[in-house]
Amino acid sequence: MAAAIGFEFAVVAIAKKGVVIEVGFEVDAAAIAAVAARGAAARNVFFAAEGHAAVAAIAGLQEYFGFINKHENKTPEKDNISEQRRCESPERRPRLLKRLALILLTLVFVVTAALYVLYFRRTPLPAATPHARVVPAISTIPGIAACWVETGKAFSRFSFGSTAGSVLVRHPAGDLLIDTGNSSHFDDEIRGFPFGTRLKLKSLAGELKVESPLSQLLRQIGEDPAKLRWAILSHVHLDHAGGLMDLPPMPVLLTHEELQFANDPNVQARGYVIAAHVQKFPSVAAPTLQFDPVPYETFDESADLYKDGSVVVVPLRGHTPESVGIFVNLSPERRLFYVGDAVDDERGLEERVGKSLILRESDNDIVLADQIVGRLNDLHEKVPGLAILPAHGRSAYKKFFPGGPQSCVSNQ
Repeated sequence: MAAAIGFEFAVVAIAKKGVVIEVGFEVDAAAIAAVAARGAAARNVFFAAEGHAAVAAIAGLQEYFGFINKHENKTPEKDNISEQRRCESPERRPRLLKRLALILLTLVFVVTAALYVLYFRRTPLPAATPHARVVPAISTIPGIAACWVETGKAFSRFSFGSTAGSVLVRHPAGDLLIDTGNSSHFDDEIRGFPFGTRLKLKSLAGELKVESPLSQLLRQIGEDPAKLRWAILSHVHLDHAGGLMDLPPMPVLLTHEELQFANDPNVQARGYVIAAHVQKFPSVAAPTLQFDPVPYETFDESADLYKDGSVVVVPLRGHTPESVGIFVNLSPERRLFYVGDAVDDERGLEERVGKSLILRESDNDIVLADQIVGRLNDLHEKVPGLAILPAHGRSAYKKFFPGGPQSCVSNQ
């Protein structure tokens, strides 16, 4: 054995309640002589530590065996905390899940209550003043048809789903478009309004976002937009007039009163009428629609567009100064009455209830608007076979157009 290697242990007390053992390797010259004299030692020889106080007994060794852990400063206190957290976590998870479930249920309750108050809760209205009915003479005109052209929808899987778009009337004397839905440039058109107005428009009309431009949808059902004879608007609000921006220029049928309303700067400032849309309208001095004092159904005035009884327009004043309704008579048995925003949906006319709180603010004259609801309810009871179509009442469209959007119904 050329040399003897001894182990030198030094035990140093550390302030943080731990004991650290320093292990060193040292060649001990004295040990060489001892080994030479006595032969190979049966075990290592312990020598007293030099320069260190002797330690009589060691109660326990620090878990890192004296080597310094430079990567983690772990103390018994931290170990105890970590162990405590590990023990507590299984019990804390159920409490956390219960809290999350409670928060979720609260949100659902608040949203449901708000939806009920803003949309489903309606005010019952008084019955309309009795009015005699003038039964129209309707003949079947070959080649006439009506088509549902849907530009946008919302909540379509529910019974209260909404729609927007047009009803196309095909007629041998030239085709007519009733309303046009939103513009495909909706977001750009409302960008200049204040934040509050912009938010209101996006949450109401903006929910019926255009999926495809109106001109493209018309071509899908074989209609050339350039060959349309007229467009008639139930009223001039942006979600009924906006589609004109996606169509070639054509005559738009509007009364003098409705054109005055559309050109009012105060009306445009509220956001319901867009200045760019008004540029597509005729001038206030040259209205394109006028009523004659000729009774029709339960209305005292009317305008027969084709002079053959196939499309007859009547006033529905209230939502706007000169909102209109349009009768489309495919045959004596197959008729529809498009009423724009006079009611929100079928429930309005069937149960004679006012508009929802969220949409009532858009009425120009609330008293007149409520009276029109009563008139429509009266007509519904007198002529149950007449399909009354609110502009956004998707369920009513689905009944009259069993083929769904982009489908047509003829008089055959």
